[in-house]
Amino acid sequence: MKIIKNTIPQHQAMVLQKIKSLPKKLAVEANEFFQESFINQGFTDGGYERWKNRKTIVKNNTAYDAGKNGLVRLTKKGNLYSPLKSASNRRGILMLSGDLRRSIKNTVVGNQVTVYSNLPYAKIHNEGGKKMPKRQFMGNSQQLNNKLLKIINEELKSI
Repeated sequence: MKIIKNTIPQHQAMVLQKIKSLPKKLAVEANEFFQESFINQGFTDGGYERWKNRKTIVKNNTAYDAGKNGLVRLTKKGNLYSPLKSASNRRGILMLSGDLRRSIKNTVVGNQVTVYSNLPYAKIHNEGGKKMPKRQFMGNSQQLNNKLLKIINEELKSI
């Protein structure tokens, strides 16, 4: 009986430590999941939804990508247009400076996790607007929920 008495406080301490560290692990996983949207150029919920391409403008039989830095000339391949082969033109959507991707942060208060971006233009890109297509990179995701549940279950099994 004495052996059990000594191990109960140790197990309690281990359980409390696991519970205390779990929200931070979940926050890191959620942050990484949302950052992957920029790599994948789309958002994954029940399935993958690719972001809409930037506008292509055709003037005098020449196509241009209408981006933040003005028009960028594109080359025509069949009926499709693609950027000329310069490094600045190969960037992904929402990747001009990388600020939006780097702005994804998280806070953990007690057992609550909040993942957010404090950039003023994050919401219009994530949700879309009148003239802005929705290019969601954060939000509810069944795939993320499954990943978070897996982490929780693994932590509980290790107790």
